[in-house]
Amino acid sequence: MPMKEVVTSPFPVAARSSVDMESPSWWWPASVGTLILALVLRLAWAAVVPVEPFSDCGVYDQLARNIAAGQGYAFEPGKPTAFWAVGTSAVLAVVYKVFGHDYGYWPVVVLNVLVGVATVWLTMMLSRHWFGALAGLATGLLMAIWPGQIQFTTLTASAPLFNLCVVAALFVESRDRWSPGVRAVLTGVALAAASYVRPVSLLLPAILIWCRLVGPEAGRRRPLAVLAEAAVVVVVMAALIAPWTIRNAKAFGRPVLISTNGGPNLWMGNNPNSTGGYMPLPDEVEGMSEVDREEFLKSQAKEYILENPRAFVVGLAKKWVLLHDRENIGVVWNQEGLIRSFGPGSLTPLKVVSSGYWWGVMLLAFCGVAAALSRLGVVSCLGLAPLVLWGYFMAVHVVVVGGDRYHYPSVPMIAALAGLGAVAVLDRVRARRSKSQSPASSSAV
Repeated sequence: MPMKEVVTSPFPVAARSSVDMESPSWWWPASVGTLILALVLRLAWAAVVPVEPFSDCGVYDQLARNIAAGQGYAFEPGKPTAFWAVGTSAVLAVVYKVFGHDYGYWPVVVLNVLVGVATVWLTMMLSRHWFGALAGLATGLLMAIWPGQIQFTTLTASAPLFNLCVVAALFVESRDRWSPGVRAVLTGVALAAASYVRPVSLLLPAILIWCRLVGPEAGRRRPLAVLAEAAVVVVVMAALIAPWTIRNAKAFGRPVLISTNGGPNLWMGNNPNSTGGYMPLPDEVEGMSEVDREEFLKSQAKEYILENPRAFVVGLAKKWVLLHDRENIGVVWNQEGLIRSFGPGSLTPLKVVSSGYWWGVMLLAFCGVAAALSRLGVVSCLGLAPLVLWGYFMAVHVVVVGGDRYHYPSVPMIAALAGLGAVAVLDRVRARRSKSQSPASSSAV
């Protein structure tokens, strides 16, 4: 007879629903069914939409092919680059090296399917830990059928790998029963991998410390133990990132931690002609080295911000809107494959579906935030991991450059809060229905 599973949560919001949250016998069958659904939908998309690398996806693909061909991380032999973080192209290069090109992009598609399903599972487990089993299941279902997540199955993009690394780090860090040393080392490995994909992960150890000491789980570990684990995480990350930093120093003659696109991205969102989104780099940087270009554009952006504080604040609002007003990038980057399979008329309906789903999940996420505030209070919510991480990723791109592609790092956090929101709405509906059907209500009528 299997042991009765006990599910504990620092924030059992769903505990008042009619489902037993402490020992949900339905959890594993439901979660496995959710993963099967995620798998089937991603395979179905891949079966009808061919991979046609476009925009940033084309860059990652070309750099991966060059690595696999022995040319190094470079657009041309002998001209190394670090403009894009190397992680995505490095992973793709391994796939190309192992499988070659006889199977087309199918090995990449299989990798993306595995990454996507694993991300669904880890996000579902995190939401269960944070908010209870029913919210976890709701989160998993939202992730499984999320159009934008499914669309990334046929893209050579960085977002799926990044999200997997981040939720893996959060999952490992949340395992209180694991050995502190093992937990810290594995968290450091996951965050180093995430940093190789997108350097925005470099500050996540500090975010995790904040959540541990301020959020609903404050007190589960002693502050000194939290700081000690964080120190190990940072040391592991530094050790794993150091070889790439040394490579960059040799390639460019100056230290570059991971990538050289920080300055250009900051400039795109903060210059007199900025629209808040992507824009071509100015002619004056033509011919500069990557390092010189980054330093020059970073200084230009900082100068603009200091001299135009009002415009900077207006730009923050503009970029917040650009970050959240739609979710079409999965369709845009798949457009060549979609047109090939279904014609150009397929693009607009898919954009409507993708953005409509995004707005619906955002609404549920706001309901989740409201539920968290009402039950935890403001102080604990300031350390609630999904809320803090959503805020962190959002803040980075509101300052730098906006666009729907940049809200993808927040998707697992938004999904977890939306799962909580769905449970809160369900409980509210049940409470109203129960009240309306009570004898007192009937006699009053």
